[in-house]
Amino acid sequence: MQPDLAGALAAVTGRRPTAVFYSTVTDDPRYRAAFDAAYWSDNLRRLVRFADAVRAAVEDGHRLFVETGPHPVLAHPVQTTLSANGHTSL
Repeated sequence: MQPDLAGALAAVTGRRPTAVFYSTVTDDPRYRAAFDAAYWSDNLRRLVRFADAVRAAVEDGHRLFVETGPHPVLAHPVQTTLSANGHTSL
């Protein structure tokens, strides 16, 4: 499936975000990846580094997290990561 996705996305050039963004795909969550075909293809196959991204955001002073999905499935992992790093959540 990954080669098919990479081929379908080959024309996607993407660009680096202008807003602060923490990636769950890259080894360094602060890395400002270009959202190109390679990034989205990696997103399909690489380990999801959700806790690393939340931890990096907390280290940078962020304390408000918004779940934008149709189901609040990520709210608990965010709270768990905050607690594990000595922060409380509301």
